[in-house]
Amino acid sequence: MKLSKYLSSSFLFFGTLLGAHAFAWPLYLPNSSFFLFQPDAARALSLLIALIAIAVVALDINAQVLDSKSVALLGVLSALIAALRLIGAGAIGVEPMWFLLIVASFVFGGRFGFSLGVLSLAISALLTGGIGPWLPFQMLAAGWIGLIAGTIG
Repeated sequence: MKLSKYLSSSFLFFGTLLGAHAFAWPLYLPNSSFFLFQPDAARALSLLIALIAIAVVALDINAQVLDSKSVALLGVLSALIAALRLIGAGAIGVEPMWFLLIVASFVFGGRFGFSLGVLSLAISALLTGGIGPWLPFQMLAAGWIGLIAGTIG
């Protein structure tokens, strides 16, 4: 049980480290290694981030941090945030998805918030066809917002 919680924390740390590297790599790598401009690399990074979020949820279930009701709530909130992202597009600068993500993360914690942010953006991209090289960065940003809001709460 404790091992699963430590593994979950290490997966969360690895995801954050991967995200920091993904955001900052143009600052310290030479021009010849622009590997994230390749379409396959962006898809692989999106898949890796989604798998990290799913692993965090699975390990939290194993450590009995999350129960079946929490997992069901994660699925419902992810679908609701994905739908709210569609509603908020182009509406006078207001994005209702961020309100729900921040409030849910504040209530349920940082790990839940990270997984909620990442999975919500992945589902939203699947709904709208918005899968592109920008998706892993959007997923990481939403995951970090959920993680920070949950840590504050």
